Amino acid sequence: MNDKTLSLRSEIEIVFKNQPKAPLSFFHLNVQSIRNKFDDLNIFLDGFNFLFDVIMLSETWYKNTEEVDRLENYEIFSANRTNKVGGGVCIHVKRGLECTLISDFTAITSDYEILTLQHAKTVFSVVYRPPSGNISSFLEFLDVYFKFLGENKLTVYFGGDFNIDMLASSLHKTQLLT
Repeated sequence: MNDKTLSLRSEIEIVFKNQPKAPLSFFHLNVQSIRNKFDDLNIFLDGFNFLFDVIMLSETWYKNTEEVDRLENYEIFSANRTNKVGGGVCIHVKRGLECTLISDFTAITSDYEILTLQHAKTVFSVVYRPPSGNISSFLEFLDVYFKFLGENKLTVYFGGDFNIDMLASSLHKTQLLT
């Protein structure tokens, strides 16, 4: 762990100490292959001195469920690419927080990868959209997804990597935001 990581952790700890207790806590990180970074992730998370309710990871690069690393005190859900390297998403749910998979909104496609869980009236989703993925297909999926959430009056915790530059003016950014 380097000085930048320690400084960031200190800044994050200050923010969390000054926040009222939220009903649920969640964390998202694009790990771009977790295998050789899993110990670092554990060290980083231990620094918070509490357990997040939900930890979402994108670009895990796992190929099957058996090889997925499991965080202590968490149940794991994952969606993995089986036909090529990269991608993949997973959600670690703190033990005791009962979640079920929403299969209609869990998919690995060439345009996006999403994993969706439900706990009561709350939904947790993690998404990864590869840079080569068709943006129109992704946005069409999001339309259906958000319509489902609205019709069912569900609260959503959504994390991910859309691979859309939000700082640049572009049609894709405008489509995502409208």
